[in-house]
Amino acid sequence: MIKDIVIVGTGAVATFYAVKLSEKYNVIMLGTWEEGIKAINAGVVLEEGGRVIKGKALAIHNWDEIKQADLTIWLTKTYKNRDALIRYKKTGLKNLILILQNGIGQLSLFKEILGNDILITEGVSNQAVKLKVPGHALNTGNGDLIISENQLLKGVFSVSGLSLSVVDDIQKEKLIKLSINAVLNPITALYKIKNGAALEGEPRVKIIELIKVVFPFFEKRKIYKTEEEYFLSIKNIAEKTSENENSMLMDLATNRSTEIEQILFPIQKEVKSDVLEIIINQLK
Repeated sequence: MIKDIVIVGTGAVATFYAVKLSEKYNVIMLGTWEEGIKAINAGVVLEEGGRVIKGKALAIHNWDEIKQADLTIWLTKTYKNRDALIRYKKTGLKNLILILQNGIGQLSLFKEILGNDILITEGVSNQAVKLKVPGHALNTGNGDLIISENQLLKGVFSVSGLSLSVVDDIQKEKLIKLSINAVLNPITALYKIKNGAALEGEPRVKIIELIKVVFPFFEKRKIYKTEEEYFLSIKNIAEKTSENENSMLMDLATNRSTEIEQILFPIQKEVKSDVLEIIINQLK
């Protein structure tokens, strides 16, 4: 029986899930952002569909204070993983971990630091959300939470008002999300625009150019057969989340590091493009 859920992270997506899950479970959030921790402890808030939903979560800066958990959801920035995993290991928690992060290839790092005696699974969150202020999130585009078959996770999320999809191949879903993040996120961040505006004018041209660069990576993995199919996938997401200011854009706006290296490095290693190197240097 699930009672206590730990969320590693205190940002927009972490706040979204904290509100959703706190109706049924005790939610503990582990973070390092003092302003966020203070705000969360005053009450987490989510705006969606014209409603303001208030939740309750305990956010802590000293991770050693956490004594038990039944599930951990990993939602910190990917570039923070090594330091966060070292801190998490010291808690002694051995429960199931669900990783919901951008990029690919992080599972080996989790195993390297935490060992093989902790069950770790990966998922994909396609939820669009941004922080209005610390501890207060705004739903800017509904998206599925995608997981592999797991009865425990299905039970947790099915009673929490979340749109859940269960798939046989979660790695394919992670690659699909990577394909979107590799194109839509950097272009909207560079032009400082919402997702919907990326389909117009010069940003649209740049999206098409960037698709040409990264397409071979995803074609090889049988994610897309043509560049046109790839563009239509970007277009669909941009239209569904037209009002969203993605996390990379928000990171730039608040002078935080972005996840551009974690998103583009796996692709850059294979396609060896000056275009990707320039984008990485502009946004890291």
